[in-house]
Amino acid sequence: QAYFMSNDVTNSSFVNAPDGDVDIQVLGLHAHDFVREGFGYMVDGVYQFGDHAGKDISAYMAYADLNYNWSADWNVRAGLNLHYASGTSKDSDKVNTFNPLWTGDPLGFAHDGAYGNAMQVGGYSVIEYMPKQSIITGFMSTWRADTDDAIYTLNQDILFGENSDEKYAYTQFYLQFHNYITGNLKTELNLYYALDSDYTRDVVGPQSDNITRAEIAVIYNF
Repeated sequence: QAYFMSNDVTNSSFVNAPDGDVDIQVLGLHAHDFVREGFGYMVDGVYQFGDHAGKDISAYMAYADLNYNWSADWNVRAGLNLHYASGTSKDSDKVNTFNPLWTGDPLGFAHDGAYGNAMQVGGYSVIEYMPKQSIITGFMSTWRADTDDAIYTLNQDILFGENSDEKYAYTQFYLQFHNYITGNLKTELNLYYALDSDYTRDVVGPQSDNITRAEIAVIYNF
């Protein structure tokens, strides 16, 4: 799939360049092969360019999910995630952190653990033990694409700030339980555990130690 999107808005939340008219264009390329047995993959490449309040916002993102699938009484998938999203240098007059203006990335596939200014590699496994019931576990290690910039989430929030000189950021482990109670009602339990690092101590504070997060969600699809 190839796509082009264009938008001209007044935006107040664009990372590193709040308040100002935005004229942004996005070019994207996506390919996938979803399989129940054997090797599957999903790849995304996105390039954005345009102007925000007089500043160049050229940036890019690439994402890959490579996986192998076993189909039996329990469907099992093991995979590898690779992700790169450009960051902003303090020596540049550009605003080149990758930040889509749409809800989620254009196709909804890129990992949102550390979306902007991030290089990531991780492994995961998915066990579907009943129809629409799954257990997901894995890890994601994150480095900053540019040490002058913070790391941003998919929703453009600052996940960790720019106050550290460390290139390596942190490693996060996750365990998720996704269960459909009915065809429309879904429950999720998501557990995250980020290991202590020089970067998290510099940015969050010396008391940060290991960082844990838990999410419980009940979702109804109309």
